Amino acid sequence: MISKGIFGETNRAGIAALSKRKGNNICSECGEYDPEWASLDQGVFVCIHCSGVFRSFSRVKSVALDAWTPSEIEAMSESGNNKVNKVLEVSVPDCWVKPYPGCSEVIRREWILAKYKKKEFVQDQISYAYLRGVKEGWLFKLRKQGKNWQQRWFVLDGRSLRFYHQQQDTAPKHNIPIERINVTLEVAVDKSNAMQIMARINGRTRNMFVYAETGAEMMQWFCAIRAARQKVLKEKHPDWLSDKVRYSSITLCMRMPLGAFVYIHTG
Repeated sequence: MISKGIFGETNRAGIAALSKRKGNNICSECGEYDPEWASLDQGVFVCIHCSGVFRSFSRVKSVALDAWTPSEIEAMSESGNNKVNKVLEVSVPDCWVKPYPGCSEVIRREWILAKYKKKEFVQDQISYAYLRGVKEGWLFKLRKQGKNWQQRWFVLDGRSLRFYHQQQDTAPKHNIPIERINVTLEVAVDKSNAMQIMARINGRTRNMFVYAETGAEMMQWFCAIRAARQKVLKEKHPDWLSDKVRYSSITLCMRMPLGAFVYIHTG
C-alpha cells in the first residue's frame, strides 16, 4: 500500500509524482508534455485538450487542483500511460493517425473514442471494409465558389476515388487514381468533421473540401483513402515508407487558410 507519509496529507504530492514518471510525463494520446489531468477510469494522464474528450465517458481529475484519495492514487500507480497503451494500442492500423499536439479536434476525438470505447486497436480489425481501402457513401462537398456545400455520392474501390452527383448516376463527375490523392483533416473550414482532398486531375492540382455528418464517418473516409493509397504505393514501390511513418516523422501537415496546403520538411 502507498503510505500517507510519502504522499502527504492531501495526496496531491503523490499524484503529482506519479504524473512525472516516465511515460506519464507526456499525454497518453497526443504526446504533449506535462499533462495536468488524469482519467481515473482509464488510468492514464492526459493534457487539457484530450481531457475534454475523456470527460464524455470517464471520470477526469486535475493533478494539481483536485483532491485525491489514497485508493485513487493506488489505482493510478498500478496503471499508467505505458501499461495502458501496451494493451490498447497493440494493433493500430497504419492508416490511422495518432493525435499530436495542436492536431484537429476530429483526429483527437475519434482516436480516443476508437481506442477506449470501441477497442479498435486491441486486435487486428481487418474485417472492417474501410481498413481495406473500400468505402462508399454520401459526403458534402464544397462548391468551387467556396460558399455552398452540396451532397455527393463518393465511391472508393481501393484503386480510385469517384464521386457522382446522384447515387444512381452511371458516369462519375471525376474518377481519380488513388496514388494521385492525398488527404488531411487539418482543414480551416466552417465544418468540424471536414477533410481536404488534394489530387492531380487533368495535369493540375485540385483541392476538394468535404465533410461528413459525424466525426466517426469522416475518420473512416480518411483512413480508407490512406489505406488504399498505402496498398497501391507499396505494390508499386515495395521499399516505400508507410504513410504512418511519413506523416509522423518526415512531414508535418499544417493548418492553413482555405484552399492552401503545405508540407514542411522536418528532417
